Order: sequence, then C-alpha cells, then structure tokens
Amino acid sequence: MATIREIALKAEVSSSTVSRVLNFDDSINVSEKTKNKIFKVADELNYVTLRKRKKKKDNYTIGLIQWFTDKEEISDQYYLYIRNGIERKCANNLIRVERLFTEVEYDDLDYIDGVIAIGTYSEREIKKIEKFSGKIIFVDSSPNENLYDSVVIDFEKSVVEVLDYLVELGHYNIGYIGGVELIKTGKEKEKKGGGIRLDTYTKYMKDKKLFNPELIKIGEFSYEYGYNIMKKIIQGNNIPTAIFAGSDAIAIGAYMLIYTLSYPKFYKLIYLVKSWICTYIYPIYIII
Repeated sequence: MATIREIALKAEVSSSTVSRVLNFDDSINVSEKTKNKIFKVADELNYVTLRKRKKKKDNYTIGLIQWFTDKEEISDQYYLYIRNGIERKCANNLIRVERLFTEVEYDDLDYIDGVIAIGTYSEREIKKIEKFSGKIIFVDSSPNENLYDSVVIDFEKSVVEVLDYLVELGHYNIGYIGGVELIKTGKEKEKKGGGIRLDTYTKYMKDKKLFNPELIKIGEFSYEYGYNIMKKIIQGNNIPTAIFAGSDAIAIGAYMLIYTLSYPKFYKLIYLVKSWICTYIYPIYIII
C-alpha cells in the first residue's frame, strides 16, 4: 500500500500537504491544480486513508444469484464460465461467496454485503433480489442503468466485427445459428426472442443487401441443437459459405457434425465465447 511520503514525492509537494488534502482540510491554501494532482497520484498508487482503513471490514460476503440450474450450465457453459470467474476472483481476494435463490425465503441476510445477479430477470424477480441487498450488480443484463450497475458484453460490436471479417474474405451467403433468449420469471423462464446477436446480424445483412431469412436457424443454445441443425443445413439446397454461431455450445455441435462427416465444403464457423473444449478440437476454428 502506498504511503503519504510516496505520494508527496511523486506529486512534488510536502507530506503534510498531501495529508491535509487527502483528509479534505478546508483550511489548507493550495491551488485546485495541486489538489487534483495529489488525488490523481493517490489514485494511481491505490492509496487508502487511515480513516477508511479503520472502517474497512476484514471479511466480505457476496450473494451470487444465477438463473441457470447446474444441469443447464453443463448444457450451455457460457454462464458456467461467468460464475466460475466470479467465484475465482472473490476467492483470490478472500471474499466469501454464498449462492442465493429467488425462490427461497431467507430469515436473515444482514451479513450479505452485496449481490451479483447473473442472467436476465423479470421485474418481479428483481424485486426479490432487492430484498437480499440494496447493492446489486447484474452480469449479462442491464435492467435499468439508472438504478443498477451492470457488466455486459458488447455483442453488437462483436457481431459487426465478425461479419465485416467474413465479407472481407468474400463471404456473402452467411448463415446464422442461434437460440431463443430467455428471461427468469420465477422457477420457469420465458422466451423473449432471438436477442441482440440475431438483431444485429439481421440489420447488418439487410444494410448490405445480403439478407436471406432462410439462412437463419433459431432453436436453443445447446450442443445437440448445433449438431442437428447443421445436419439439416448441409442436406439442404441453399448451403451458406460461412456460419455465425450464437454460442460456444451451438458452434461445437455444428463443428462436430461437419468434422464427423468429413464434409468437403468446409466453411468458416465463428462464435463469440471461447471454450476450453476448443483446445481439443482440430483443425482449430475461429473464436472471438
């Protein structure tokens, strides 16, 4: 942890000036430029004032809410990777993680310091989550940017970059394989359409005058669907030269069908989430 002396040396001021500025001493007579410089250096060095250190808890507990069951995580490992990443990061920082469920009534959760909710939830489910803690971060959804912090992937940017890459390679007959996006409404999940990946693909292809609805296949985000739908695609008359897969599970299923049949007209298969399974697949295909 940085010291006041280290901040003073880097900011080129005295230690007493640093101490008074960081403790918001209004009586000190220094310019705003100097104050800003001290705060900037302190931030760069991750300095924590003594007052904050005394208030800081020794142990934190984060409530982790996930909308996928363990079985669903195995089928589509996207959320499994997210959960494992959160748990690993918390473990590295000595933060305890407790899995919570919106279907369960808890007597006392005062020890929960905050909640991380993975997935997409209805307004009713969000109200339940708010009972766990007033400090909530949503991962992979952003229900209300004015009320909650969130961490989301910029799927729109990623999809456009992938399609630009394929078009530059001369692919104009580009297919899309995806699943139906879901929203948790309780013990069940409701369908809410093809999601941002499909919407972005559709808009892009229409703007380029390349859109063909027959090249879009929507089912579920699973290995089985990817395998079975790819089999139907290569048996059809209008075979795309490249396919955009909406998830790793779909992509791997589709790839394994092609590889198993040694399909001669092998084309590019691109998806957005890197899976550990890819390290065992040959030849390697493109991952974003």
